[in-house]
Amino acid sequence: MKQRLTILLENHVITQEVYDFVLKIYEGIMKSEDLDGAPSEVFLTHLAMATQRIIDRNIVNEMEEMILNEVKASQYFDEAQRISNLIVEESDISIPESEQQYLWLHLSSALQERGKPRD
Repeated sequence: MKQRLTILLENHVITQEVYDFVLKIYEGIMKSEDLDGAPSEVFLTHLAMATQRIIDRNIVNEMEEMILNEVKASQYFDEAQRISNLIVEESDISIPESEQQYLWLHLSSALQERGKPRD
């Protein structure tokens, strides 16, 4: 995960502040939740880029209602929302609902993969 974040930092996609925040989330919340596979890396990459977008005031629109309803219907939604809330609490910036919706989506995917055998 550090390598992925370093690439984003070195290519000026994210700032050092965002790098440090996402690394803190990875080392703390993600590892404690046993979320350390490829889908988690995708989630954390999204979190890094979303955090930078928020800082840059370039916030995404809300997710399409049909997709959001599918995310909310997922068996992993409640847990994804719980973990998302932990991340929001750790953030020094306000994460808007539209960005949180995408966190739920990516967290649901990571949760789905948790516990599956890794190659």
